[in-house]
Amino acid sequence: MEKLMEASLIGDVTALLGLRPDDTLFDQMVRPPVTQTPLHAASLRGHTAFASKMLRLKPELSRTRNSEGYCPIHLASTWGRVDIVKEMVAADKSLARLCDGNGCTALHAAAANNQVEVLEALLKEEPGLAREVTGEGETALHVALKNFMIGAATHLIAYCKDILNVADGSGNTALHCAAARKQVQGTY
Repeated sequence: MEKLMEASLIGDVTALLGLRPDDTLFDQMVRPPVTQTPLHAASLRGHTAFASKMLRLKPELSRTRNSEGYCPIHLASTWGRVDIVKEMVAADKSLARLCDGNGCTALHAAAANNQVEVLEALLKEEPGLAREVTGEGETALHVALKNFMIGAATHLIAYCKDILNVADGSGNTALHCAAARKQVQGTY
């Protein structure tokens, strides 16, 4: 497995060419505790070809959480790896709604990090995703505003104005979040 992890860090697809989906090597990757699978590493580093091949070989790795509770789609969304996010959602649309250990979807991760291209890709494939909430009842707009990500917030508002009125678990709408943080930029 060590060689496969090394290959994932540099995006070496040839290391995958001899593997089959039933290879026992994959069993080692999903046995708890999972620090990180090669799909996590490739998603984090933006190695699209490697991630794509890994998804075809062993699709269930896309649902494996690393030691921090993140699935590969969350890492790709956080770091703006839009091509990998598109590959994952094309392979399995339900990955767009998959929650990490904190109850956040890939859209929340993208919003928290101002990854507007990822937001666009996810919303194009799963339009209702903008209304998904975290464990604390926060939409991606709440998350964007709490992290001062005005570009992401502006995009989310333009895409889905009705999320402005969604209250989080504390009863605060996105406008409450913006006002509390004295965010007056953008188009609210």
